[in-house]
Amino acid sequence: MKPPLHHHQQGVALLMVLVIVTLIAGLMYPLWQQQQSALTRAQSSQAQLQAWAVLISAQDWVKSALKFDAEQSQTDHLLELWAQPMPAVPFDGGQVRGWLVDEQAKLNVNQLAIVDVQQREQQLAVFNRLCQVLSVECPFWSAVADWVDADDIPMTGGAESAFYMGQQPMRRAANQPLLSVDELRQVAGVTEPILQALKPYITALPDATPINVNTATAPVLMALSPLLTQDLATTITARQRTEPFERLSQVSELLRQSSVSDAELNLLVNERTMSVSTRYFMLHAQADYLNYQWQLNSLLKRDAGRVQSLMRWLTEVEP
Repeated sequence: MKPPLHHHQQGVALLMVLVIVTLIAGLMYPLWQQQQSALTRAQSSQAQLQAWAVLISAQDWVKSALKFDAEQSQTDHLLELWAQPMPAVPFDGGQVRGWLVDEQAKLNVNQLAIVDVQQREQQLAVFNRLCQVLSVECPFWSAVADWVDADDIPMTGGAESAFYMGQQPMRRAANQPLLSVDELRQVAGVTEPILQALKPYITALPDATPINVNTATAPVLMALSPLLTQDLATTITARQRTEPFERLSQVSELLRQSSVSDAELNLLVNERTMSVSTRYFMLHAQADYLNYQWQLNSLLKRDAGRVQSLMRWLTEVEP
């Protein structure tokens, strides 16, 4: 016996409703996903703007602190307030904290752009010694010098645009100073592991900078000259948190006790190579807001009673 026709029609209608609902759900789900993504992006953008405002305020406070520090002292060392991490400061919905790094505690890669051949060779020797101290193979410093110098003529062991145009991806040598040591990834021979090993000891600053002996690490000091043995470099760094140098003459006195001649001292301890103060600092300030973390990196220059940010960039920190 066949079922009544209206029961069959109801079954077909129900099936059609289910099909339609399924189709609508299938169409609506991507729209819902897009809406959620838009809301997430909007929330992230709002959090970024809030974090940016807080981080810029933190930067302005640090700039004022550095200016005040220069008015109080002619030296910069690790016992001063600027060298201490800034404790977390709460604000509505989050907190901000930060720390300063003395960029003149590092070797300035842009000094390889020097035109004078003898001085450039001396700088190449400094960077090669750094690699020896760190036990890292660095066969690329001539290529780095070619990358930052103004001409397109390769030096022995170097590389200019003619070389890079044959590489993948094709590119030209920058032939200008680096803005960041991260740009070294573009230079022939530089690998990521080597770059990461070097980054704590190198920087990219816009003009020639002496090394601050009150903040430099032992590897950086040893790179300056073969006269600075590990024992001497350790002796210098040991004073950084006990009795910082107030004058370069004190460095000369210390080295003279180790039988370093006056002629050698004059080549090593001078205002072009060493300093007891700093003009360039890198600020790292981090804001935690809602479920987001943002970090402001700002290169600060302090000169003639003025502190300015030469460049700054904002990055989102992975939780």
